[in-house]
Amino acid sequence: MSPSTIRAVRHIQKMASKPGDGIGPEVIRAGIQVLHKLASVSVTSESISNNSTGEVTCICQPLQQFANLRPTRVLRGTTSPLRNCPPANLDWLIIRENTKGEHAGQEGRTHIGTPWEVATEVAIFSRRGVERLMRFAFECAQKRPKKKITVVTKSSAQGNGLVLWDEVEAAVAKDFSDVEMDMMFVDAMTVRMTLESETLDTIVA
Repeated sequence: MSPSTIRAVRHIQKMASKPGDGIGPEVIRAGIQVLHKLASVSVTSESISNNSTGEVTCICQPLQQFANLRPTRVLRGTTSPLRNCPPANLDWLIIRENTKGEHAGQEGRTHIGTPWEVATEVAIFSRRGVERLMRFAFECAQKRPKKKITVVTKSSAQGNGLVLWDEVEAAVAKDFSDVEMDMMFVDAMTVRMTLESETLDTIVA
């Protein structure tokens, strides 16, 4: 068969997009435009609404996606709220709990539409879940040049789940003597991230 008689086959790939919150919708919208412009295949997309955390929960929990990794750094040539921070001073790895705490999926509404309607979002922490995340975070910190980790907490206000969080963190830290560890309340952490970015490296929250 002559090559000229072979018809090109185009594969159609279907994608679902979840815009998220904050700048998410703007970023995803631009990303879809880029895909349509550059893709060598046909691209169709469907947006998933953000009316609950259920979509995230049904993905993260069955697949045991318990850690949300967020590398953070200042890129050369970009303008940042930390514009006076040299790029070398901001190189963080932020690790967030993805399947426990507020992401456990224990939520609901009752008496919808009535004056006595109630909505609940229950934060659930388990010793096993916290230890799994902490060990992962300390192992990440151990592999980075600074070998430094900051544990973010709010146990001053959440006296059960985050007290367990603090206790497990202290126990896990004993197994990583080569990692420098400190703890910050989340309120103070936001200030430190802005004013003393160079003192941070691996962050678990």
